[in-house]
Amino acid sequence: MNRNFLTLLLVVALAAPVTAQSESCDSSCDDGACKVVIAMPCDPCDTVVTSRTHFTDRPLFGLCSPERESLYRNRAIAREDGCQSAVQAVIFGGRTTDRGRMATYFTPFGKSELRVKSAGDLTFGERDADVLVEYFNVFVNNQDAYKSIIRFAPRQSVVGGGFTFDHRFAECEETGRAFTFNLAFSVQRVKNTMGFSETIINDGGGVLTDLPAGVVVAGNMEEAFKQASWECGKIDCACEKAKTRLASIEANVGYEVLNHDTCKLESYFGISLPTGNKVRSTFLYEPIIGQEKHVGLMFGTKGSMHLWDDEARDASLTYHFHISGQYLVRNKQHRLIDIVNKPWSRFMRMYKDRDQALLAITNDDPFLYTPGVNILCRSVKVKPGFTRTFNTALTYERCNVVAEAGYTFFARPDECVELECPWEPTAAIISVEGSTPGNVDRVQQINDNFDGLNNSLAQQIAGGGDLIDYYNDHVITECDLDLVSAAHPCMTSHTVYGTLGYKWDDREYPILVATGGSYEFGPHNNTANRWTIWAKAGLSW
Repeated sequence: MNRNFLTLLLVVALAAPVTAQSESCDSSCDDGACKVVIAMPCDPCDTVVTSRTHFTDRPLFGLCSPERESLYRNRAIAREDGCQSAVQAVIFGGRTTDRGRMATYFTPFGKSELRVKSAGDLTFGERDADVLVEYFNVFVNNQDAYKSIIRFAPRQSVVGGGFTFDHRFAECEETGRAFTFNLAFSVQRVKNTMGFSETIINDGGGVLTDLPAGVVVAGNMEEAFKQASWECGKIDCACEKAKTRLASIEANVGYEVLNHDTCKLESYFGISLPTGNKVRSTFLYEPIIGQEKHVGLMFGTKGSMHLWDDEARDASLTYHFHISGQYLVRNKQHRLIDIVNKPWSRFMRMYKDRDQALLAITNDDPFLYTPGVNILCRSVKVKPGFTRTFNTALTYERCNVVAEAGYTFFARPDECVELECPWEPTAAIISVEGSTPGNVDRVQQINDNFDGLNNSLAQQIAGGGDLIDYYNDHVITECDLDLVSAAHPCMTSHTVYGTLGYKWDDREYPILVATGGSYEFGPHNNTANRWTIWAKAGLSW
C-alpha cells in the first residue's frame, strides 16, 4: 500500500510543473461561429444577470461529477481477497451551448447584440444607440455617421484527462468497516471565446487621419476591444486564449459507517489543492482551470443500497447517492469593476487624476486620457463560500454489462468581493459633450449624452466656478464602485447523465471500461448550459 501511494504522489509531483504553465493562442475564430447572428432571448427569466465582468464555471471532474463517479463506486472491493485498491483513468470533453443567453450575462441591457453610434447623433433607425463609440477610442473622419452592430456569442470548450485512486485500509474483522482514502486529479485544456463580431453599417469614412503625432485611435469596435493601451477587459476573436494546466488535486479520508452486503454508508473529509490559475481579467471571459486557485475544504457522505437482485439472470439494481460540501478559502484576484448604475462604465474614457485633466486642458489635447479598464481593474479579495453538490443514481447490472442513469445538483452562493486596498478618489469620467479637454461628468452613461446637458467645464468657469472644485465634484469615490459587477452571483445547475460499461470481475485483476454523456443546465443566464462526454477504464487489485 505504501509503495503504491508513494508512486501516485510521484506521478502528481511530476505532472504539476509540466502542465502548470502551458498556454497557447488559437488563431481560429471558433469555427466561424463569431459571424452567426444570435438573437436576444425572449424569456426575461433567462437574463436576470447583466453587465458582469467575470464568469465562474463549475469545474469538471470534481467530487460528485458524473464523469468521475459513474460506474466507479466500490471498485476497490471488486477483487476478492485483494489489496482493496482501484484506479481509473478518464478522458472527457465538453462544450457550452445557448450562446445568445450567455452573452446577456456580460453585456448591458440584457442584449446579445448592441447598436453602436456616435454621441453627436444617437439616432439608430427608430431606436437610440446602446453604446457610444467615443468611449472605446473609435474616431473616424465623419464621426456622427459611424454606425454598427456588435454581437457576442460566448462559448467554452474543455478537454481533459483525469485519474482517481481509491484504497480501503484498517478493516475491522468483526464489523467489516474500514477507513478509505481517495486521491484524484485532472489535466484540462480550456478554451473560451466571446464570439465577438461587428457588422459595420457606416464606417464614417474610415479611421480619423488628422491626428496629432503619437496619437493612436481605433477605426471600429473590433480594433477597439483589442487595442494595446487596454490592460484588462480585452476581446480578440482572432487570438483567443486557451490554457492547459493541472486543474486540481483532491484527497480525502473517510470511514465506513455501514458495510453490509445490501447497503453501505461512508463519511469523509478532505482538501482540494489550488493548482489551476487565478483570474487576471486581461481578457473578458478568460479561460480558468480549476477553482481559481482557492483552497477547498471538503466533507461529505455517500452510500448505496441494493434494491433488487435476480440470481437466475445474474441481474441487480442498486441505488447510489453522494452529498458533498466544499468551503473555498478566500484569495486575491484581479477583477474589473463597474460603477453603480452604470453598465459597462469600465469601458469609458477617464482622467486618472486632476493633473492629467489639467495637462489635457493646457495642451488642448482631447486624446489625452486613461482607459477606464486600466483604472477599474483592481486587486480584490474574493470569498466564494460553500458549494454544495448532490448526486443520485441507479445502476443496473446484468452479467458483465453495467449501466447507470443519474442526476446531479450543484449550488454555489454569491461571491463576496472586496477591495484589497482602499480606493483613492482621483479618477473621473470624461464627458462626451463636445470635444473640449477637461470635461468630466459623474452622470455620464455608456449609451447617452443627455442631449448635451452634461455639466461641462466651460459652463462651470463661465458661472464663476473653480476648476479644482469642478473636478473634485466629479471624481469616482469608493461608494461609486459596484463590486457586485465583479462577482459571480448565486447559481444552481442540474445535470442528467447516463453511462454504459462492461466489467471483467472474474479476472485476477478486475477491469472496467465505460463511456457516457451528460447535459448540464440552469434556470438563468448565470449558469452555462453544456454537454459533456467521457470514456473511462478502471483496474482493481
